[in-house]
Amino acid sequence: MAPPQPQAKVFDSVRQDIHTLDSKISLIAQKLRTIEQNEEIIGRTIVAHNEKIKELDEMATGGGGGEREIAVGSANTADISALKKDIEDLRKDVSEMRYVLNSINPLEYATLDQVKDLLKEKKG
Repeated sequence: MAPPQPQAKVFDSVRQDIHTLDSKISLIAQKLRTIEQNEEIIGRTIVAHNEKIKELDEMATGGGGGEREIAVGSANTADISALKKDIEDLRKDVSEMRYVLNSINPLEYATLDQVKDLLKEKKG
């Protein structure tokens, strides 16, 4: 009698291949679900952006409360110019701090622990 081992090995190999293929199919299905969810989110985002663009376009063409929009527009312009000035001041402060840090170069200094270790080495 011939031992049935070769058939068992082939059967196990086929079973492993089927299991691998099943796992790969499951991963592909999961990726497709994720892509579909992302498409839905992107679609909602596009719709929201289109609505905002329409509102801004209507405001730009003057469809509505004329004087009120001009007053709001000038207030927004003042706010924007104040914000730009603040940003410029912050940039100057950051560049000054960067210059000071670069001139001091704190990475060249030793920490207290490092000094203690060096003293222990010299004594020992």
